[in-house]
Amino acid sequence: LTWASIVSASPQPEVLRDSDGVRWVRFGPGGGGQHVELCTIAGQGHEWPGARRTLPKSISGPQTDKLCATQVVWEFFQNCPSR
Repeated sequence: LTWASIVSASPQPEVLRDSDGVRWVRFGPGGGGQHVELCTIAGQGHEWPGARRTLPKSISGPQTDKLCATQVVWEFFQNCPSR
């Protein structure tokens, strides 16, 4: 909600996805037409989602393969307008 308030977006999100433990919501548009998106993954500890485990579970917690964070980040940058 902090990022949504920074861009003057509505605090009420639009649910884009809510299945298999992955919840993706979007706030906005803000004053300049921008949106803020938030993705939460149930059961995900402190590891990169969708990658192989790099730390013991006792340190980083549980890991799921419900979402590939690398793919999400790649798609984000592919969809950014060039300046």
